[in-house]
Parts: sequence; structure tokens; C-alpha cells
Amino acid sequence: MTGPSAAHPELMPHGYTHRTTRNGDVVTKAYQGPASFYASYGKRPDWPQRHEAIMRRCAEVREICENWEPGGASARAWAERIEIARRWRE
Repeated sequence: MTGPSAAHPELMPHGYTHRTTRNGDVVTKAYQGPASFYASYGKRPDWPQRHEAIMRRCAEVREICENWEPGGASARAWAERIEIARRWRE
């Protein structure tokens, strides 16, 4: 017998955090966790690198908001998010 079966469903060629299979009309997604997302890229950066990238992007978005409306609600909200993200630990 060739093709997918109950014992060997077809592995679908997409998904980073899910293992997606198809058996006839039934598609199943099995969550694999965040490690599978990084595995798809080949290397997971260590926490200091990831945290620095988060902080950098938050600052960029806050700056965009500040340029759009100096002292506005969006800029203040991003300033608060930056303080929250600064306290994050792995």
C-alpha cells in the first residue's frame, strides 16, 4: 500500500510550531512548542540576544509613536511596555 494511512499519515510541508499531517480529509495539527520554531531556522539565539532584540524593537515602535504624536497615548503605552519587557527573564 502506498500513500497515507492511519499508521502513516501524510506529513504536510508547512508549519513552524505545529506538526501538520493529513489522513484523507482529516488534517491534524500537533503543537510542538517554541523550540520547533527556532529549530526551523537552525539556531535559537540565547536569551540576552533575544531580550536585546525585543528591547530594540520596542524602542523603535515607541519612537515611531512619539514622532507621530509627541507625548501621545501610544508613545506612553510603549514606554510602559518597555518597562515591563525590561523586567522579563527567560
